[in-house]
Amino acid sequence: MRLFLLALLTVLTLSSVRAEAPVRAGFTRAEKLSDGYALLLNLCNEDKNADGIFLFKTALPETKETIKRLAALYKQIAKELEAWDKQDESLDLKNRHLPAVEAEARKEISAAHAKEIFAAKTPAFDKLYLTLQWQSLYYGMNLAKSLEKLETNPERRRALAEWLKEFDRLRSEVSRMIPLPTE
Repeated sequence: MRLFLLALLTVLTLSSVRAEAPVRAGFTRAEKLSDGYALLLNLCNEDKNADGIFLFKTALPETKETIKRLAALYKQIAKELEAWDKQDESLDLKNRHLPAVEAEARKEISAAHAKEIFAAKTPAFDKLYLTLQWQSLYYGMNLAKSLEKLETNPERRRALAEWLKEFDRLRSEVSRMIPLPTE
């Protein structure tokens, strides 16, 4: 049953992607890397303080510890990405912009999630927050995988491979923790 529900969660996540969005042509490898790293940095900056929620909400100790590890990973990656941005003139992580409609949709999604999170009580809070973090880890994992395919710098490829492993490890841990309904 647990495997079925995790598979269902995966299908629902994948179905939310819908049909492949058209991609504007003509991007250089450097532009693609800058865009990808900017998206990853944005994700890390959004979730590097994920453990701050526990100032306002109570959760199971296992949930708190996992979210603290997740936040630490995002902080570490954000710090490393910011260093790369300063060291490499070909990267431009600060001046990348989403289309206005995408930015507005993300803002609406964040607001709806915040409302749900603050309204939820334990154990529903744990399930909801862990599910949202699972989605974040899944997105980060796939960003890292896509960037690893484009990256030619061996040091960055090693870092991306390591981040990919960490995203996957934490995602698997979170998957095991999400309280599933009893039969």
